Amino acid sequence: MRQFNIVKIFLQLFFHDKSSRRFGLGVILGLSFSMAIVLATIGLMDGFEFALKKGAKKALGDFYITSKSGFFSEQHIFLNNALDQMAGLRKTSLLQVEAFAIHDEKSRAVLVRGIRPSEWKDLTDINLNLAAGDIAIGPELQKELSLKVGQDLLLALPGRAQGEGTQLINLKIKQVVNHGIYQKDLRFIYILLPGLQEQLGLRNRINLVSVSIPENDSEAAWDKKLKQTVPMDFKVRPFWYEYTTLIEAVHYEKFLIGIILQVIVVVAIFNVIAFILFLHEKKSQDIFLFKALGMSQKVLMQCWLMMVVFLGLFSGIFAVFFVFLFNWLLTHLSLLHLPAQIYYLGSLSLRLTTQDYLIVYATSFLWLLIISLIALWRVSKRGTLKGLRQGFV
Repeated sequence: MRQFNIVKIFLQLFFHDKSSRRFGLGVILGLSFSMAIVLATIGLMDGFEFALKKGAKKALGDFYITSKSGFFSEQHIFLNNALDQMAGLRKTSLLQVEAFAIHDEKSRAVLVRGIRPSEWKDLTDINLNLAAGDIAIGPELQKELSLKVGQDLLLALPGRAQGEGTQLINLKIKQVVNHGIYQKDLRFIYILLPGLQEQLGLRNRINLVSVSIPENDSEAAWDKKLKQTVPMDFKVRPFWYEYTTLIEAVHYEKFLIGIILQVIVVVAIFNVIAFILFLHEKKSQDIFLFKALGMSQKVLMQCWLMMVVFLGLFSGIFAVFFVFLFNWLLTHLSLLHLPAQIYYLGSLSLRLTTQDYLIVYATSFLWLLIISLIALWRVSKRGTLKGLRQGFV
C-alpha cells in the first residue's frame, strides 16, 4: 500500500503542471493514432475479404459443381442419389449462358442464369418473384443501360442448335437484385430455368449445380466429402474460387503491411521516450529530493515503468476511438468510396476481431517496454552526487 502511494505521488508530481499534461496528451494521441492505423489496415483488408466472400456466396451458394463436358442432365445419378443422401445439404440446378443485353442502341455482355426461385431463395436468401417472360437484373446493369423496372430488355441468346446463330427475345424487368459485387451487379440476369431451357432447346439439361451446407459446418470437410462423392468428370469449387488469387494477395499484403506499419508505432514510441527525458530534466530537482529522502533506485524504476504502462493503456483506449472514427468515415464519406470497376466493391468497412486487437496491442506494448527500458536504464545512471553538483539543493 505504501509503495502504491509513492507511485501515485510520483505521477501526480509529473503531471502537476499544464505543459507536462499537454505533452503527455500529445504522446498518447500520437501512439494511439499509430496503433489505430495498423488496426485500420488489418480491418480494411479483412473487411474487403469478408465483403467479397459475402457477395460471392450470395451469388452462388457455398459450393458449385460443373461438368467437364459442359451440359448434363438434371436426372444425372449423382444429383438424385449421392447428393440427396447427404444430410443437411441443399442443392439447386442452374443453367448459365453468355448473352448480350441491348437497350436504346447500348449493349452489354451479360450472364443469363436460369433458376428455380424457391430453391434459389433457400440457398442464397435472394427472393425472386419471377413469372414466365420476367427477368431480374443487377443495379449496375440498370444504371449502365438506363433501365427501369417494368421496361422490356432485349436479349441476344445463343441459337437453339449449333451454327443456328443468335436469337433475340424481349423480356420484362421484374426486379433489381443487389449482390454487393460490382461485376455481378453489372452482368447477372436471372430468368426462370424451364423458360431458358425451352428457349435454348436444352430440355432438362443444365451446366451448374449450386449447393449449400449447414451454417456451422466446416467448409474444408464438406469440400473433401463432395470431391469424394462427385464423379471424376465433374468439378467441385467453393463459392470464392474465382477470387482465389485476389484473396491470397490480400492475406500476403495484410501480413507484410502489418509488419511494415510497426515502424509507425516505433516512431510514436520515441515520442514516449522524449516525454520521459523531458520530465526527467524538468523534474530533476524533485527526483533528486525523492532519492535523498530514501527512494531506492528500484522503486524509482517502478514509478517510471508505471508511467509507461499508464501511457500505453490510455493509448490503447484512444486507438479504439480512432478505429471507430475511421470506420464511420469509410462508410459515410463518399470521398473514401472505392472505384468499384477496379476494386469489385464500391465501399468498405473495417472488420476486426478480438485477436486482431490483442496482436496489435501486444506487439505495440512489447516495443514500448523494450525501448522504454533502454531509455530508463540510461536515465537511471544519473546518481545523487551528480544531482548535488548541478546544485539542485
